[in-house]
Amino acid sequence: MNSGQTIMEVRLSEWDRKGPDTDDILKDLTLQKLGTSADQLSGIEETRGVTFRELRTGLEISTTSYVGRIQVGKLSVAISPKIQGMPLARLIRYAYGLRDLHLHSLAEHWTDQSALVDLLLVQLLQELKELIARGLVRKYSRRPENLASPRGKIDLVSLAKRGGRFDATVPCIHHPRTYDWLPNRILAQGLLAGAHLTGDPEIRSGLRRLYSLLETSVPSCRLDWKSVNDALNCLDRQSRAYLPALTIVRLLVEGQGVVFGQGSELATFKGFLFDMNRFFQQLLLRFFQEHIRPETVRSELPLNGMIQFETTSPGRRAGFRSPRPDFAIVHNGQSQNLLDAKYRDIWGQSIPRDWTYQLSMYALANALTPEATILYPTLALDAVEEKILISHPVNRKHLATVRLRPVKLLALADLVSSGARSAFDERKQLARHLCFGQSLN
Repeated sequence: MNSGQTIMEVRLSEWDRKGPDTDDILKDLTLQKLGTSADQLSGIEETRGVTFRELRTGLEISTTSYVGRIQVGKLSVAISPKIQGMPLARLIRYAYGLRDLHLHSLAEHWTDQSALVDLLLVQLLQELKELIARGLVRKYSRRPENLASPRGKIDLVSLAKRGGRFDATVPCIHHPRTYDWLPNRILAQGLLAGAHLTGDPEIRSGLRRLYSLLETSVPSCRLDWKSVNDALNCLDRQSRAYLPALTIVRLLVEGQGVVFGQGSELATFKGFLFDMNRFFQQLLLRFFQEHIRPETVRSELPLNGMIQFETTSPGRRAGFRSPRPDFAIVHNGQSQNLLDAKYRDIWGQSIPRDWTYQLSMYALANALTPEATILYPTLALDAVEEKILISHPVNRKHLATVRLRPVKLLALADLVSSGARSAFDERKQLARHLCFGQSLN
């Protein structure tokens, strides 16, 4: 292994595996040589889906639906999505309601695994420039202050506490309009955090330049998941323009390297990992809500009563939650079909066993139509719907059906970015095909 501060790099794609048999860098490599341990990396495996396994001949790394780049000691692990370039940018913008800022200049970077975070950061830069050009929101804030020229209300309590001593100032309570508002503070901290995430000098310079404009008038604050959600809850009709920028900051916070290891110990890693599975679910949710009646599609509807636990032991509880399929098609208050979004291209590949078991339960639980559907992404243009038939093991009576329905991402990216009337009709037709299985013309 190289000495000093030399960084070794391993490149993988989503749902990939590399080991000493496929990459020489991983030969004879151990977690101890990287300055870490299995306990410290357990949090990354549990929450980010990246597994490090020590073998006799070296280190094995496997990935799931998280893409991006992380650094463990002297080892940099770069994970790329299968869909890249402008199609990925269009789908991300659509899924999270971001504006199309025509960032075609970034397309040349999207062969690199760090480009996903760069895309989000450039989008954040442009969103903030738009907000600053329009004028950031200012709010009235209560400020007790000793003033030579009184403003607001004289603070009689503070004045009485002086005990008759004279001063050139008068204690006042006034309410100036300032930029000291939580969403402004979160956006400023998001710029600072983004400057540490990107490896592109031009993007880093732009983020720091914009931060320097804000830091004089916007106080700093803690940047975490709770504070970002609090900032989102501050928005109203007049400040809805902040939503895209705050959404990007939330994605950056969710993807940064803080996870819990064994025993709830906090472990950190340098880098950014983006959950493509959550992105795929959000993409389909917005697509369905816009092109099918909102009351028809329910997101994560709990199947209460599907699984129950009985015991004669007092005080013992099962501790499991009701199953929640990603989408439920509801008619007259009853679910007609259950759909689950799985971010893994299974066209021409074996079907994961746990998927089969999970969707089989969903199908058997659906009394009206014993069916359930897996929606999976694919780049294959010839992918078609397939079925898994569930039958009784003794009498072979058909019990339920699990449908494997492909979502062709390249075609979807073209449709959601087109403003033509014909494209709107095609989107409605595609939404009904994905939800109900209706044929496409």
